[in-house]
Amino acid sequence: MQIGLIGLGKMGGNLALNMVDSGHEVIGLDPSNPTIEGVKTVKNINEMINALKPPRAVWVMVPAGKITDDVLDELYASLDKGDTVIEGGNSNYKSSVTRAQRFIANGLNYIDAGVSGGTEGARYGASLMVGGDSEVVKRFEPLFIDVATENGYGHMGANGAGHYVKMIHNGIEYGMMQSLAEGFALLEKSAFNLDFETVSKTWSHGSIIESYLLDTIQAAFKENPTLEGIEGIVDFSGEADWTLEDAIEKKVATPAIAASLFARYKSKDEALFTERVLAAMRGQFGGHKVHKK
Repeated sequence: MQIGLIGLGKMGGNLALNMVDSGHEVIGLDPSNPTIEGVKTVKNINEMINALKPPRAVWVMVPAGKITDDVLDELYASLDKGDTVIEGGNSNYKSSVTRAQRFIANGLNYIDAGVSGGTEGARYGASLMVGGDSEVVKRFEPLFIDVATENGYGHMGANGAGHYVKMIHNGIEYGMMQSLAEGFALLEKSAFNLDFETVSKTWSHGSIIESYLLDTIQAAFKENPTLEGIEGIVDFSGEADWTLEDAIEKKVATPAIAASLFARYKSKDEALFTERVLAAMRGQFGGHKVHKK
């Protein structure tokens, strides 16, 4: 399948290589990363559209917010009827519903795709949560299945469902990360001279809390056994805020997610070991910025 991919950063660049490895032809675009080995790149959206064969498909992997709006506005004005946009950023699902309605009214197809698994998942097998018209989505399922890990692709429902499920996923992720970080903070205060890499490696093999997040903790402790020099400032991009807003709107109790979100707010003021573990985790699985002292 031929696919245009806008955004060749940490996630998009790895996703492009994943697609190429799976036999797909990728036409990439990213002013900040003008070239990527194995991927044909272009300089602008007009050049991309001319390089793609109708009906075209363009996957957008840029940060949520104004940059996504700007890219989508240009695609809306440039694409032809029957072309498809796959929006793979962490956009608010309500925005995805509105965008889909706008694109569909102009004869364009729109798919929202929540992508999880960090940079490693994007490169070798992601988790894909997709929303959109079933007939349109079905057309692209071979691509989604190819870039996802085994059983890691799912069509969640109508437009907006993919980003909604990804939003809830990220809220849950906050809670899981927070509990792991708090556990290591207790270990750090214990009377025992514990090797945190050994602890995380042991827990990652056969224990009930075995997880990819623990693997990232192990990698972080392997690089830096005491996380020395890392500030406990934990950045966040908004998905848990939206999850909490949704919970309040629907009157669903989510105390663990709420507490984990407020803990991230707190990290801006107080740098404890808990927050240093969280910061190190995010740096490992997503390539997010780790603040150094």
